Amino acid sequence: MENLFKNFYKMKKFFLLILIIFSSASFAQEKDADCDKLKSGKFKYSDSVSNIVNVTRTNKLQTEVNSKTGIVTKFRIRWPGDCTYELSQIWSNNKEQRKSNRSVTQVKITVVQNNSYNYTCMCKDTTIAFKNSGTMFIISN
Repeated sequence: MENLFKNFYKMKKFFLLILIIFSSASFAQEKDADCDKLKSGKFKYSDSVSNIVNVTRTNKLQTEVNSKTGIVTKFRIRWPGDCTYELSQIWSNNKEQRKSNRSVTQVKITVVQNNSYNYTCMCKDTTIAFKNSGTMFIISN
């Protein structure tokens, strides 16, 4: 019986050590990703048909202009986490695009580099449902 308690105690220490290591690793990733510098500035990305979309972001608004089509879309932006934001579409100059007004897209920044960041995004809406990933290039911040 005493041997059983010794083994249990060793396993408990082992699991605690593993938990501490994984916790430290996850905190290190969050600290390394400097997402504060991405909360405002000018960015660009390539859409699903390779059009360049220019992005201007402030703390509360994001405006996107498709350089080929001229479509302008405005979003309200909210940051529920350090590297996570939500875009709520509030306006567009395109009739078809306006159908997405009030849709919410959740974006998670996965990797931050010197002149870009990688992201994954997901929209869950009654009219639209998609999951996507890409790279946003930093023009200025």
